Amino acid sequence: MFCGKCGNQVDDNALFCPYCGNQIGAQQQGFEQQQGSGQQNYAQQITQGYGQQMPPQPQMKKKMSTGMIVGIICGVAALIGLAVVLIIVLTGDDKKEEKTTEATTEAETEATEMTEATTAAVTTEATTEATTEDAVNDEIIMKAKEKHLEVLTKNRSSIDKYNWQMGYNSSDSKPVAIYDIEDNGIDDLIYMSASNDYMADLHICSYIDGTEKEVYYYEGLDAQVAGGSVYYLAALKDTSDLLLYHSVSDEGCDEYFELLQADESGNYKSTVSYFISTHPNDDYTDNIVEYSKDGSKVPKTEVDSFINEKQGNIDTFLMYSASEDIANMVDTYKSVCMSYSDAVSNLGGSVPDTVSDGQLPINGEKEFIFASGAGAWSTSLTLNADGSFYGLYGDSDMGDIGEGYPGGTRYYSDFEGRFKNITKVDENTYKMELDYYTTKQTVDTEEIYDDVLYKYSEPYGIYGGSTFYFYLPDKPVSELTEGFIGWSYGTIGDISGKSKLGLCGIYNESEDEGFFEVTY
Repeated sequence: MFCGKCGNQVDDNALFCPYCGNQIGAQQQGFEQQQGSGQQNYAQQITQGYGQQMPPQPQMKKKMSTGMIVGIICGVAALIGLAVVLIIVLTGDDKKEEKTTEATTEAETEATEMTEATTAAVTTEATTEATTEDAVNDEIIMKAKEKHLEVLTKNRSSIDKYNWQMGYNSSDSKPVAIYDIEDNGIDDLIYMSASNDYMADLHICSYIDGTEKEVYYYEGLDAQVAGGSVYYLAALKDTSDLLLYHSVSDEGCDEYFELLQADESGNYKSTVSYFISTHPNDDYTDNIVEYSKDGSKVPKTEVDSFINEKQGNIDTFLMYSASEDIANMVDTYKSVCMSYSDAVSNLGGSVPDTVSDGQLPINGEKEFIFASGAGAWSTSLTLNADGSFYGLYGDSDMGDIGEGYPGGTRYYSDFEGRFKNITKVDENTYKMELDYYTTKQTVDTEEIYDDVLYKYSEPYGIYGGSTFYFYLPDKPVSELTEGFIGWSYGTIGDISGKSKLGLCGIYNESEDEGFFEVTY
């Protein structure tokens, strides 16, 4: 028989319906009489109830995470699957299956569209973030290059002065390197500079947090001494550590192997230093070799082990000087050091060519003076825009008298000459070479005139020079050598506390001497 309430078939002896709990008993006969039409009507109700489509979901106003969206899609799919199963089990009707299939297909289409939209949104967001990050990185890299270029331009004269790296006056000098030491996508700048004609310093500059910073400095790394010195700086594999080797030879040889490591602020420091000293004994019959680590003696095996390990782990030579042994290692590995002009080009700059008309940026003649102070010796020089000049040098010793010259002794030079190859270095600096100069009187001769002994001499400030620099008034004092600044004391007054030169100047690089413009 069938339940009069829910219509399900139940056992003939059942007192209650197992499906809805309805009490059957007295209602059994009436229900059985109506079962044909009642069952059909209930089946139609069920069909109509499950055949209706779900009302459309409201649009979500807030952005949902990818995980939430995927969870919702899975939940919808599960509900649809459950509905399909219930329809098939309860009805078995072909028409209901057709409607269910349509509903399922439509829901799946909506789910697919939602998934594709979500994927596109996530992909677009990720792409935007990556593009923004790349743009930021490109901006940082470009800014780092600009700052490195500023450093090179500022120090060009001292970099050019280092002319013994590959042999004295060699044209093959490579005093600059550009290399990403820490493998962070931003190149570092390594260069050698010379403040005089016999000693050169090592500099390492990094672009850190928007600032150009010198992270390592070694004064006098390469020096022209009796026996000479050699060195190399190498980057090691799979690390930001550097290996620095330098040696000085005279009667013996002192060799240093130093491991340079960066601290938290990016500054490089020597963390381990091994030293090998090889010198002859007192009677020069044998060599005495000593080994030490950080100032304490150690066995040879320990030093050899360190050297073999680090040299065997070299990735790239950043800087080095002329030496057969070092050249062999460079050939085995590789080197990135280069000339000044190549480095400037690598950073996106250009080395100024010689001024086409060979002119200095001055109008008419400009007078300069080089002197030790009031009442002492001095050299006056008058310079023209084309590099030509003339001048007088004079010094007096009125106490140096003798027969025929009771008026004392005077040192004198009347000269003229020309600077050539005038080249613009930066907005405030021109480089020029001494073409020639001549004196009207023969140097090292003398004569008595008006009771004064004249001794004809070389002109101080010009004599001994080969490369000169012409400075404009806006030249930063911080870019001037201590020697040049020192000569201001006896002429225009101390300029060490000023930010700019304030007037024109001429710098004799070889002699580290300075002329200053005379103003009236």
